[in-house]
Amino acid sequence: MRVESVEDGPDRYFLVVHAVDVEKLDVSETTAPALMDFLLFTHAIAWAAVYGTFER
Repeated sequence: MRVESVEDGPDRYFLVVHAVDVEKLDVSETTAPALMDFLLFTHAIAWAAVYGTFER
């Protein structure tokens, strides 16, 4: 009997692009993901996402 794991099945890839209303967000290499999410949400004009899968 074969037991499926989380790694079985196709890989999923997401590409997300955000348009913001400022020229530069005040972030650095150490910016917390939660703060980055907040900044993108509060400055968002639009966003687009592409989703793809791949399986060998």
